[in-house]
Amino acid sequence: MEYDKTTHRWMLTIEDTKDVYESIQSEYGSETKAKQALKNQSRTIYAWIYNRIPNSNRNYVEYLIAKKEEVYNAFKDALLAQLEYDIESGGNSVRNQIGIDFKSGNVIDHNAFPSYMVSPMVEMILSSLPPQYNILYVGNWRVALDENRYATYDY
Repeated sequence: MEYDKTTHRWMLTIEDTKDVYESIQSEYGSETKAKQALKNQSRTIYAWIYNRIPNSNRNYVEYLIAKKEEVYNAFKDALLAQLEYDIESGGNSVRNQIGIDFKSGNVIDHNAFPSYMVSPMVEMILSSLPPQYNILYVGNWRVALDENRYATYDY
């Protein structure tokens, strides 16, 4: 996986996907589109996590994903599950929907969309982490991280 120091996010590389798909370039039409899709999957999962947890936990969750092997491995599995969700059913496009069925005139509550942003498998993988690494914990962790290390990506 590749780490983006600007956003503190992990992303799959094309190489990471070869066990799941022979060629994601062919699935998305080009290498550029495949790389963009992998970036979008990362952004989607992080946004989904951030939407569920208190803002005060955000840096610690990023730390756990970056530094704890068990969390890192689960996160990689979640990214691969999201890739499969997107390729098989267009799951990454859910967040871009307006929620109106023009044929019937029905409006879907926009608050329902976050629950469909990620594959149910992603939620299952991330919620199965042991309690000390529960990155979906909705309480406050009460952990102090060195802000200088966070700012310089030294973790």
